[in-house]
Amino acid sequence: MLPDPFDKLVEYARLQVEREKLKLQRKALHKKKAAAAAAVDKPRRAYGPRDKDHRTYEGFRLAMLGYEKAVREVVGADGEVTHEAVYADAGGPTTRTQRRRMNRYGLRYVLDWPPSTWPVVPP
Repeated sequence: MLPDPFDKLVEYARLQVEREKLKLQRKALHKKKAAAAAAVDKPRRAYGPRDKDHRTYEGFRLAMLGYEKAVREVVGADGEVTHEAVYADAGGPTTRTQRRRMNRYGLRYVLDWPPSTWPVVPP
């Protein structure tokens, strides 16, 4: 048998472990309730671009015109503006994102390029 001070230390350590275990159980229970409540209360919204400029056709068109202008400054007035150049030279969205957003507004990825040819009113 252990001397009395060691028994007290062992008991103290056991109580600390029990306390931490209960604390973790309460946190897990709270997270489950919060997740269930959030899932019930909040309906899923439709997809929308993260970039606020791209949430409307007009904003997307103006942003892409700005990217095209930046590419023309890099490649020259006679240079070709490509999807890759918008991403690499102007810091615009990736080619995949450009394709998705153009499809969202009824534009064709290959045929309706560059952005300076886009109509003011969405197609």
